[in-house]
Amino acid sequence: MKSTIVACALALSALFASAASADPAPNAAFAWQGTTGWLPLEIRSDHHVYLKVQANGHEAVAMLDPNTPHTVVDAAFAQTIALKAGDALELGMPRLAVRGLSPAVKDLAPLKAALHHPVGVIIGADALSLVVADIDLLGHRISLNDESGYSFPDIARFTRLEHDGDAWLVPVSVGGGRSARFALDLIASDQVQLAPDYARSLSLEPVAAPMLVSDDGSTPNGHVTLDQMKFAGVVQTNVVADVPQQLRSAYAGKAQGALGVGTLRNYRVILDLRHERLYSLLVDQSGMNLNIFTLLQPATPGNAVPNFGPKAGGGF
Repeated sequence: MKSTIVACALALSALFASAASADPAPNAAFAWQGTTGWLPLEIRSDHHVYLKVQANGHEAVAMLDPNTPHTVVDAAFAQTIALKAGDALELGMPRLAVRGLSPAVKDLAPLKAALHHPVGVIIGADALSLVVADIDLLGHRISLNDESGYSFPDIARFTRLEHDGDAWLVPVSVGGGRSARFALDLIASDQVQLAPDYARSLSLEPVAAPMLVSDDGSTPNGHVTLDQMKFAGVVQTNVVADVPQQLRSAYAGKAQGALGVGTLRNYRVILDLRHERLYSLLVDQSGMNLNIFTLLQPATPGNAVPNFGPKAGGGF
């Protein structure tokens, strides 16, 4: 499985280090009740997540990455839609248009080859910060919402996001110790990654390298088993974590680790980047929210309503 993403993070590291430096002034325009409704996500067996969008009126396959400051358009795809560096980009989804983006036009061929899947657009923080993104990975669905009309669930766990450079970080406790800063990585398929120096500080010695390579493109030093890991009020035990030679460049040096889709799929994750907030609900395989039993800290009382989230909506 991990052999499919050998070039993933190498491509991502080079790609996002040189992303567009322009200061875009994008905006989000909703056509119906301030929400897209639920839209389908494609989640493959390797845990990578894809979403269909319209890019300047042309259908494209997109990935989500809040650690990318500017939305990225694949160079080959950009050529087919006559998009040049410096041109404005509009992303369209049912009942939503995100206009005025200033994308980076980059060669995503190494990423596509590693994933064995088309990728035309990587939606970055410039677009995601305009909406409240309600991401239900277990349910294979996402909704994008106007913050003014979105009701945060009263049974959700509130976590303050930390924005450091391009990285979006959350507190994670390993082994019952003090919280460390972990990146939220919706590109990475891994369950958990630990930076090598952080693993050493915990006296964790990596053992035989797993088959998968890390999403920064380097071969992992190995993996470790965490007796206990706590994120968003939920304690998991016997968690296998990869220890790559280095974390992704977007958050290397800022984060002690990263939470990938392998972990985040256990939650319904609601991202409000503009206000540096994350709300999460633990879900089981039936799709039921378990937070009412497992989480202690409620969302802001003023946002608590019985019927929360977006209304049902169609997809592509």
